Amino acid sequence: MEIILIRHGKPASANNPKVGAAQYAKWIRRYNASNVSIDSRPKVINDHYKSFYSLSSDLNRAIHSANIYSGKHPEEVDKLYREMEIQIPVPLEHVGFSWNYKRL
Repeated sequence: MEIILIRHGKPASANNPKVGAAQYAKWIRRYNASNVSIDSRPKVINDHYKSFYSLSSDLNRAIHSANIYSGKHPEEVDKLYREMEIQIPVPLEHVGFSWNYKRL
C-alpha cells in the first residue's frame, strides 16, 4: 500500500491585513471557504494519482487540492481531517496594539 500526503496550496484569500475582532471573524470565514490560489498549484501532475483513493477535510482548499491532484472529488470528506482550527477569540477587548481575551 502506498500513502501520499498532500498539503493544500496557498489559499486564494491568503493575505495578512490588520483587522479588528469583527473583521477577523470574516477573515477566518473567507480563508476557510477559499480555493487554492492559481500561483500555488503544481506545474506538472502525475496521472498516476487519478487512480488513488483520496481523503480530504471538509474545507474548500483541501477538497480543491485533492481535485487538482486527482482530477476528481475526494472519495471521503470529513471534518476529522482538518488541520488545527483558527479560533475566533470572543469576547475581546483592545489592549495596546494586540487583541487579548477579556478577563471577566
